[in-house]
Amino acid sequence: MAAFEFKPPTETKRGILTGVGQSIAYLQDSNISFLIAPERLEDYNLGGYLTELFQKQIFGKLPSGLILYKNENPEDVQLVSNIST
Repeated sequence: MAAFEFKPPTETKRGILTGVGQSIAYLQDSNISFLIAPERLEDYNLGGYLTELFQKQIFGKLPSGLILYKNENPEDVQLVSNIST
C-alpha cells in the first residue's frame, strides 16, 4: 500500500517539514510513501531544499519519495526523488 502526504502552496516551512516526518511515519502502515509539495513557498526555493534533503538523507534508506508541483499549475507534477529498489 502507498501513502501520500500533500502540502498546499499556502503551507508554512514548518508545515512542510512536518510533512516530511508525516510521510516517513506513514511507513509504519504502508510499504511506500510520498511527500507532494509545491516548488516554492513565497520566494523560497522549497523544491531545491527538499530535493537535496531527499537525495542526501532519505533516498536508499527509506522507501519514501518526493513529488513536486508547480505553484502556477498544480497539474504540472514531477517525480523528483523516486523510491530506490
